[in-house]
Amino acid sequence: MKATLGLEAIGGFHYRSKKTGNEMIDATFDFGPDPCWVAKITGFRGTDYFQREHLHGKKDYTNSNSKGTRGIFVWYTLETGKYYEVESRLSWSRSEHYFCKTDDNGDIIKVERKEVEAWCSREAWRIFKEKQDGQRQKAHDGD
Repeated sequence: MKATLGLEAIGGFHYRSKKTGNEMIDATFDFGPDPCWVAKITGFRGTDYFQREHLHGKKDYTNSNSKGTRGIFVWYTLETGKYYEVESRLSWSRSEHYFCKTDDNGDIIKVERKEVEAWCSREAWRIFKEKQDGQRQKAHDGD
């Protein structure tokens, strides 16, 4: 099951130059993050951070004002069984940062960071065991 999450992009979107492939140049000319974003958690990166893939949402300008600073919504599709990190603007000066997942009914449920960390640990262990079993199978193929 999938669910859709709509976030209002308060403040509009920043101009982003095209990516050149050079990390130093791309970081220099990127004028900051969008006011809202969603990223799929794929595992750990280091000890304190998550490896994540930022999702590209579909922008809806139907209810936007003439300046494009309010009323723009970005819609994201979330899959069941995955964890997501969300940054959402609540007002011009406040934002909300949280983790969520989609249940089997298509409802989006906010979860604690500890639940995401536990899932990442289980995934890392599962990948390790698959790799170990693959190596063991490869070693016994010649018998």
